[in-house]
Amino acid sequence: MYDISRFTSIVIRLHVCWRSLVSDQHTFKRLYYLYHLFPAGNVFGDCDSAPLVAGAFHNGSVLGPYSEGVVLRYLCSLAYDRVLGGSNYYQCSSEVWTGGNLTCTLGSCGTVEPEPNSYIVGQAGYYVGNTTTFSCYEGYNMNGNDLIKCMADRRWSPEPPTCVKVRCPEFSTPDAQIFQDFSGVRNEFGSKNKITCTGGTVLQGPQYITCLANKTWSGSPSCTVPNCGNPPASYEPCTEVFYTDGNTNIGSQVEVICLENAVPSGTSPFLICTATVRWSHEYHCLCGGCRHDCDGTVNTGPRNVTNDTEIDCPCPDGNNFKRKCLNGTFETKTSCRDTQPTTLPVTHNRTPLTQDISNVFIAIIVTCVLACTIVIAAVNFFCCPWCKTRRTKLHARCKLCFQDENSKDNIPPETVKMTAVPLVAKDY
Repeated sequence: MYDISRFTSIVIRLHVCWRSLVSDQHTFKRLYYLYHLFPAGNVFGDCDSAPLVAGAFHNGSVLGPYSEGVVLRYLCSLAYDRVLGGSNYYQCSSEVWTGGNLTCTLGSCGTVEPEPNSYIVGQAGYYVGNTTTFSCYEGYNMNGNDLIKCMADRRWSPEPPTCVKVRCPEFSTPDAQIFQDFSGVRNEFGSKNKITCTGGTVLQGPQYITCLANKTWSGSPSCTVPNCGNPPASYEPCTEVFYTDGNTNIGSQVEVICLENAVPSGTSPFLICTATVRWSHEYHCLCGGCRHDCDGTVNTGPRNVTNDTEIDCPCPDGNNFKRKCLNGTFETKTSCRDTQPTTLPVTHNRTPLTQDISNVFIAIIVTCVLACTIVIAAVNFFCCPWCKTRRTKLHARCKLCFQDENSKDNIPPETVKMTAVPLVAKDY
């Protein structure tokens, strides 16, 4: 934009000279050229624009040009501080600004110290516009804002936050006394509780618990009536447990019941919770087993065997046989009878009764030979003076060990050994 006053001044001057120079066309053209070469506002010595000073402003107009000799006064902005030693006055002289040497620096809020139990996690600086971030140590809660800012008035805003210890809820459990060791506020971070059970109850869990940073206790102890808990067999398949007293307290009894095809393992299915809070013994049920049965053998061995187990059944004559448990049943039906020879060895071992048996009570002792057991030993042999010689028939039978009690297939008399033994002699 042009300065109208300056333009008017030039026009008047030209008008004064016009009348004297109007006849001289050559001179007029020169004046006209100079007018357009130096328009109003660009007069020799003027300054186009004010100097730029970082962080400062001046008291003059915003836009130029500025006339020769104009003086501008500069001041630092609110967020800036003036550096001493430089002039803040600038003068337009011959199209340049002279005299001024102002320096403004960004203002500082100074260092900020964190409150106790807090620390700085991020800080860009201490100058106006910069921010600082705080955090609390573990186990502490923050009161206030974690972010503060350096304001233009050289203050941090808001105030730095404070950090206080977290607190856990009051801990309690039935039948327990709780003692707390603390030096500050009850149940605050780091406090320790000691749990002591009363009324004959026993402690389950830790005796000491600590208040943690997440506002919870380090454990959950309890006081319970002493009990052995469920017996191990209760967690096994093929097993049922009957709780006689409805609980597992000291003195309580349980019965372990093996389901079908399960093989019992242990001395007794009845378990008792002892004063040591342990079950009296172990008893288990093995799935898919067989009831042991070595039919007719000398030694039947264990009562039960597990699946895929082979047993050795001994026979009297030494011809043993094996049986294997498969899927709950034995794969064979072999017995000692099937392994016996068709003929049995015969032993003639009778003792003649040749001695005088008058007035003598004679007993006949009958024993079985081989691997036999006696079934009937009815001996009736008696002598006395008035009956002279009286003999009754000897009744004795033997059977092999594998025979059934009611079997009539008995061993012939040749297998019976008879011996006469005088027991007592007296007159009648």
